Amino acid sequence: MKVEERIKDTFIKNLSEHLDEERREQDQSLYMMRNARSVEELMELKCSIMSSIVSSIPLGYHNCYFCIKFGAHGSLLRCSRCSYGKIHGMCSCGDSDYKKMKSAKLAIKEAIRSYHRPNSDKYEDDKHSILP
Repeated sequence: MKVEERIKDTFIKNLSEHLDEERREQDQSLYMMRNARSVEELMELKCSIMSSIVSSIPLGYHNCYFCIKFGAHGSLLRCSRCSYGKIHGMCSCGDSDYKKMKSAKLAIKEAIRSYHRPNSDKYEDDKHSILP
């Protein structure tokens, strides 16, 4: 399949904007880490960065060549013409590769929420450190 330049340009622009927005969030959390006064605060900011990294996985119609091409935006009539959907399953179907990726993304974000619980995790002072 030959790429259509107009669609490719829109696809790259959308992807770039999406990644730039996520990177700004990550940079803000890194900046805030410098003023952290507790391990708990550092862990909360780390989780924010991890969640932002997962959010930066570009799923959704703005970041899909085929959705841009067909102007799909969830329209089943337009999705039925989608080359990607014919191979990987229509995105709106429960067993499609898109739905699997979306579910995995949500599962990782839930695991990050469990990794550190901001209002309940309280760490004790540790007298030992590997750093001098």
